[in-house]
Amino acid sequence: MLLVGVFTANVALISGNKCPPPLQINHGQFEFISSPKWPKEICRVRYSCDLGFKLTGGEIIYCFHSRWIGDVPVCKEINCEPLEAPANGSMSEISTSAPTYGMDSIMEFRCNKGYELIGDVSLVCLASGDWSNDTPHCAPEGCEDETAPATTITTEIITETTTAAVTTTADIDECLDSSLNNCNENAVCTNTDGSFTCECKIGFSGDGVNCQEWSLSDWSLSMIAEHYKLIDETMTWQEGKAYCESFGGQLAVDGMKDLPVRQKIARALNVNYRAWIGLTDLDEEGRWMWIDGTSADTNAHWYRGQPDNYEGNEHCGRIWPAAYDYKVNDSQCDSKFVVLCQLK
Repeated sequence: MLLVGVFTANVALISGNKCPPPLQINHGQFEFISSPKWPKEICRVRYSCDLGFKLTGGEIIYCFHSRWIGDVPVCKEINCEPLEAPANGSMSEISTSAPTYGMDSIMEFRCNKGYELIGDVSLVCLASGDWSNDTPHCAPEGCEDETAPATTITTEIITETTTAAVTTTADIDECLDSSLNNCNENAVCTNTDGSFTCECKIGFSGDGVNCQEWSLSDWSLSMIAEHYKLIDETMTWQEGKAYCESFGGQLAVDGMKDLPVRQKIARALNVNYRAWIGLTDLDEEGRWMWIDGTSADTNAHWYRGQPDNYEGNEHCGRIWPAAYDYKVNDSQCDSKFVVLCQLK
């Protein structure tokens, strides 16, 4: 896109219009919106907020006949509802750089002597303005969980001892020969001592012998958290790629090709800022590829008017936040955004 948060007095050279510079907003930035068929005499500016803040008011203003139309929005700090200590317990705030009850603030819970904590020991304020879990409670120690099923233990006494010769043989790696294992073609075979295991690849679910391609109904928050990680630190596309690979992952590809699945992943991880994914045309201008080597011709789900390769220097893909349905935009690779990693 165009010039994030930067504007000069010579507006006519950019938009064909003569409007004064848009107002800067605290804890936010703006960028000009371009698309091939949009008339140059009408300028559009979109505002967005920094991490930890949410936009209040309309996100887009227009310049028409040398004047701006629309009120400039403001960025308000994201805060979670105040919490109360559980009965027979206490609550304390963990010292972080986040404001009390602000995004990324952490509250920790403890129970008085004679009570045990039921629930999560600590909660964090998420970018959505919600706490990461329900407030825990304190229950008297030693109380049995009435919902737990009764367990019967059967003990077998062996009165006769049998001695047998044990022969050890070298382990066979069944994963090297498909005729020796029954793993699905969409599963990863792992050799174990005397056997093997099958686990469906990312993008598929099942027991490893039978693997079905993920559908939206298969997803759960725990599955998303197991396979994806949002890096809140902003970095360039190449830096983000290297960072994901540093812990055995990669920039997100799986799940990004299906827009409803991408949207569910992004919502679960609270992606509320522009985020790099594994999409680029660095190898050949205009030929957008996922970093797994597959073409993105039909499954990138671009935001309208994109990719536009503005100024001939936009070769890396990133997704918009929720206001733009997590669709893709091309950007300069040395721009700095948060990073969405896929864990292998």
